[in-house]
Amino acid sequence: MTQQHNITQQTIRAFFTARKGEGDVVLCEGVHALKHARRFGAEIVEMYVRDDTAIEDLFARILLPEERAFFLAKSTRLLPEDFAKLSPVSIRTGMIARVKKGRHHSEDIADDGLVVALEHPRDLGNIGAVIRASAARGVAGVITIGDVNPWHAHVLRGAAGLHFAQPTVALKDTD
Repeated sequence: MTQQHNITQQTIRAFFTARKGEGDVVLCEGVHALKHARRFGAEIVEMYVRDDTAIEDLFARILLPEERAFFLAKSTRLLPEDFAKLSPVSIRTGMIARVKKGRHHSEDIADDGLVVALEHPRDLGNIGAVIRASAARGVAGVITIGDVNPWHAHVLRGAAGLHFAQPTVALKDTD
């Protein structure tokens, strides 16, 4: 793990852009979202951890040894005041990363499986909970219909990164 004592404005902008979930790179906040992104094959573009003693204990308690080794090698430590600049919300577990999202389309969802469709969902945390429950149930995919992006950072956090376990797509309403 490398040590960095400051963060550039370019990096801050990249993290805030990824937060919206509109491009190919999304924002994962927290150990569980990152753990699931990694387990299901997502590419971590860049990752930061808050420089404090609790991060080592967290890694030891939550991550398997090979996951711990990967995250320690991949991450850069930031001073708490610099880490806080990467997200407008407090991240209790002290991990944040930009991650390439899966390229799924509605055609990728299996025809013979259960599909969950959310029509005009509004609450980002609830969308995340539905995605998390859908992954636990083993559904073929989740589709949101409307203007809310299911890859927004708040949804990813609520879903604990389980977007990467199944196709998750957004369709714009045609009405």
